[in-house]
Amino acid sequence: EQNIDFLSSILTIPSLSELESYQSPIDPISLYHARNSFANYFANQLKDTLFELLQKCYFNSKDNWPKGQGERSLIETIWTLLMYSNNNKNIRREALNSIKGDSMTLSKGALNALRITNSEELNQASDEFYHRWQHNPVVLDTWFELQSSIPRDDSIDVIKNLLTHEKFDPLAPNSIR
Repeated sequence: EQNIDFLSSILTIPSLSELESYQSPIDPISLYHARNSFANYFANQLKDTLFELLQKCYFNSKDNWPKGQGERSLIETIWTLLMYSNNNKNIRREALNSIKGDSMTLSKGALNALRITNSEELNQASDEFYHRWQHNPVVLDTWFELQSSIPRDDSIDVIKNLLTHEKFDPLAPNSIR
């Protein structure tokens, strides 16, 4: 379990906010592009190894909680990294199929990993996730968070629509971050 947590930690590309804390003055656009270029390079260099590791994680990820939680976390980390790789169509389909599975953690992980792709799989996964978890407000908060963080040209309009969505609760502490 410790090795899995360690692997997940070292395979996670630092967030933009973390990288910005080391930069003065902050240049968010350049940092965004540099981070994405690094993630692309890193993912392409490790692609075969990541796919092998992913297959090993799938087996134990089906165990009931708390067993398998490290594997489920590592699966999300690997999916996210592989989304930056060239020719990521298969991993996008794999993540999309996990949205339909029994694991809420893998569903959330798949949606989170797909968020950077701006792909048809992202749209399908988002719809599937919403329809599956719409009656669970805590899980649906994840959907709202991810919807608002997807890079797109009409982000402001999307956020305005989310704020007036029938399932959005502005009084819930996790709804607005």
